[in-house]
Amino acid sequence: MSREYGSVYILVTIQPGKEQDFAYEIRSDEEFPDSKVEKMVFVHGTFDFLVELTGNSYEMDRRILKMRKLSYVQSTETLIPFKWEIPRELPKPSQPSTSFITSPASKPAILQVPEPELKTYCEHPIVLYSTKSGNTKKVAEEISNELSCPIREITKDFDYSTLNLTDYDMVFIGTGIYRNLPNEILTSFLRSAEFGNQQFALFMTWLRLRTGDKDVFSKIDEILKIKGKKLLGSYFECRGDYPSGYPDVRDFENAKKWASNVGKKEI
Repeated sequence: MSREYGSVYILVTIQPGKEQDFAYEIRSDEEFPDSKVEKMVFVHGTFDFLVELTGNSYEMDRRILKMRKLSYVQSTETLIPFKWEIPRELPKPSQPSTSFITSPASKPAILQVPEPELKTYCEHPIVLYSTKSGNTKKVAEEISNELSCPIREITKDFDYSTLNLTDYDMVFIGTGIYRNLPNEILTSFLRSAEFGNQQFALFMTWLRLRTGDKDVFSKIDEILKIKGKKLLGSYFECRGDYPSGYPDVRDFENAKKWASNVGKKEI
């Protein structure tokens, strides 16, 4: 096995809601001292993460194999970069010819590859949430401050006429998890609300036991599908347990990073 030093890139697809687990697992792994995680980028599309590794090839292979064995990793794709020198000058245009035979001495054409354009649905976002203990409200406020966007709490006596969702292109939906169910006030609002051409992203807080996230995601997604909408596949969740100090600063930072990236995609 070669032990040459270099770098590789790994595209990783994981189960929805496992973004934090994957980031912590990969960043904290000290089993491979001769390889290093240089960069982790959360992406939106077919894959969830782009991971850059450096080190000797043997250690990088071992790290990648362990990554693939994680229960929530669904697929990986390894990209191995190679050196390619860009010509300093463009080739001179050839004279017109009636022959369709290319001379072996002719210079190759240079393919101009445009940079991918990032489109975001977060040009006009809004944060909607319902809460019982106030933990979901804290996360909602952090997302709203990060994106500098409006925030509205959906309560039992909420006046639907004061909110026109067609003014927004991204709706962040926040709820606590109660016995594997979303907040009933929020689901009632979603069943009655009128939507336009928006994207929808879900964030949740849970108490002590990390359960019910997939059930809550499915229930809210089913409500939206009845109206021809759906949730984006990536959602955010964290512990909401105020006496124990959650959500904490790290949760808030992760929530803001998630919100800043979840609405972006390459076109």
